[in-house]
Amino acid sequence: MADHPRFAAVDGRADLADGERAVLDRWKSTDVFRRSLELRKDGEPYVFYEGPPTANGKPGIHHVLTRSFKDLFPRYMSMRGYAVARKGGWDTHGLPVELEVEKSLKISGKRQIEEFGVARFNELCRQSVERYIDEWEAMTERLGFWLDMKDPYRTYDGTYIESVWWSLKQLWDRDLLYQGYKVAPYCPRCQTSLSSHELSQGYQDDVVGPLRLREVPSHRVRGRVAARLDHHPLDPARQRRRRRPPGRHLRRGGEPGAEAHSRPGSAGGSWTASTRSPSR
Repeated sequence: MADHPRFAAVDGRADLADGERAVLDRWKSTDVFRRSLELRKDGEPYVFYEGPPTANGKPGIHHVLTRSFKDLFPRYMSMRGYAVARKGGWDTHGLPVELEVEKSLKISGKRQIEEFGVARFNELCRQSVERYIDEWEAMTERLGFWLDMKDPYRTYDGTYIESVWWSLKQLWDRDLLYQGYKVAPYCPRCQTSLSSHELSQGYQDDVVGPLRLREVPSHRVRGRVAARLDHHPLDPARQRRRRRPPGRHLRRGGEPGAEAHSRPGSAGGSWTASTRSPSR
């Protein structure tokens, strides 16, 4: 009796792209993605929110790489028995969206946006962020990235914005918020600080341009500089005056039994040191 081959023969000239499409078609016809979610619905939750891209630009090869990573971890944790929700999302905030709309309107800067109308400008931004959603969904599906894109979250949705404020409230209640200082790049045209992502879009430190100067008497300059340094929040003398124990807050008013301290340089009133979270 002749032995039958254990595996079917594979053509040495197989078209890998066609093979991928065949797998994708099988996943779609058998509804594998939905069934995988149903299979793990009673498992321990593993939360992995997809960091949303901005859909007002076409996807590029670098997005293929990042979305591969984003698919890898949820798929692995799902194979381990965890319940992993695969909710997609779209980033609708940031300068890239606003700049795209400014270019389409042939305007530039805050003043011209206000003249055009902030409400009208915001509505165009909302429309802009959904311009290439079809291309993004096609790329995501072709990549084999299992993601629920039928019910995505959008960062301009009221429910999303409320969830951000809710998260900040939780940090506030747990005494995990503090005020600090940092040096950040700034765009004088947009009148805003810039994120690391926005810096990668062509920020320049040394820009050659017209600069108008006017002569000011030296004694007036020295007086202004001295006055500003004296009131600067990072002035060492001022920091020493405001030094307080770690983990304690200064707040206006007073709590029963709390020790009150006069605020330096203030006319009346006091700041109260308390280990409780300050009331707003």
